[in-house]
Amino acid sequence: MNSNAAHLFFSPDDWLTISTRLALAAFAGGVVGLNRDRIKQPAGLRTYMTVGFGSALFVMLTLQAGVDFNATNALSRTVQGMTTGVGFIGAGLIFQRGGGSEPDQQVKGLTSAAALWLTDSLGTEAGCGPDHTGFRSWDLSGKDAAAQPS
Repeated sequence: MNSNAAHLFFSPDDWLTISTRLALAAFAGGVVGLNRDRIKQPAGLRTYMTVGFGSALFVMLTLQAGVDFNATNALSRTVQGMTTGVGFIGAGLIFQRGGGSEPDQQVKGLTSAAALWLTDSLGTEAGCGPDHTGFRSWDLSGKDAAAQPS
């Protein structure tokens, strides 16, 4: 097995690792969701926590399937499917207001959709086992979310 991927795999009986990864994923989603709740957006704390938690869970189920090279291929397919699915949900958050080609036409929900996609990636990172990249991305995304009023 590739030594670089060894930290990804864990035993199904390792409850501390399972709990930590899921809690970190829910926390990461919660940080983004609190910001969205603060500015009264329709998708908020529960939505983002659920996406982060679900992303970690999907990744962890794949990683528990077996410690071999095929599992990393399965992980890649899982992440691709999650990204597509969350993109579909994000598309549902985007609304067009105004009519057709009118000059007052506005698109709403792009930031919410992007934040949902970010939460998916943060949950995926937590599910794979957080490392320096994950903690730095959580730090930067939290600062970005706090700086964005909408």
